[in-house]
Amino acid sequence: MLTGKYIILNDIKFLFIKGVDKYEFMQSIITNDINKTNNKVIYSCLLSPQGKFLSDFFISLNNEGFIIEINEIYLKDFIKKLDLYKLRSKVEIINNNDFKLLIILNSSINPNLEEGDFIDSNKTIHYVDPRNKKLGTRLIIKKNDIEKYIEKQNLIKTDENIYLQLMIENKIPNSIYDLEINKSLLLENNFENINAIDWNKGCYIGQEITARMKYRALIKKSLTTFDLTSGKINKGDNIFHNEKNVGIVKSVVNSKGLALIRKDSLEFSKNQNIYLNTKNGQIKIIN
Repeated sequence: MLTGKYIILNDIKFLFIKGVDKYEFMQSIITNDINKTNNKVIYSCLLSPQGKFLSDFFISLNNEGFIIEINEIYLKDFIKKLDLYKLRSKVEIINNNDFKLLIILNSSINPNLEEGDFIDSNKTIHYVDPRNKKLGTRLIIKKNDIEKYIEKQNLIKTDENIYLQLMIENKIPNSIYDLEINKSLLLENNFENINAIDWNKGCYIGQEITARMKYRALIKKSLTTFDLTSGKINKGDNIFHNEKNVGIVKSVVNSKGLALIRKDSLEFSKNQNIYLNTKNGQIKIIN
């Protein structure tokens, strides 16, 4: 029997979105389809009108309204954007400091559950990570209940780097490390493959640019995983092939990392099974 391991993400904050116009309001601004929250938890983003990344978050639904899980780095500007866009919409945006987020790894759950599914039939806010179920489950829990829950479930605390490395191995960007606000593009950073975008939902802020990049094949760079094969490497290091700059290191945990690489160089590196260089290290493209 697997022993569940957990980490607490203390930098995750919570907002409640309430009001009769909450569906229409959220649907008009986020990259995913808010109607999916009737059955599961979704992962989504807010973009600028130019299609650039502003923030990412998870959305669940309870009897009171939508619950937004968002990193504290994005919280202030996210609320400003919501206030800007709501105009006359009958919605209420409420900060809530009563909860914490637990990430649970190696737990025994129903293998038939898919990304975003709730763990039990009561729809408690314990759910499979909507980006990739290999990232385990996420539990929104009241601060006062954390210790009791951990003891009851016999969970063991683990190093956050284990979770970050798991994200890298599955080519899932950690936005606070891997993306740049108002610069990064979702389609260059694998968001299409981690259930962050719904292509059938209709208009949202930044939708026109994002769709154009997809259907006209305008993406020039792609996020990729790599292994460090020798030397040392740091976030922000330039990546070279035959002295030509072909990309940049976005994040590193132990010997695993994510890099943003020119698509032509990426395909060549994979097909020819070659190594790329940084100032003080050498890497091999994995995926």
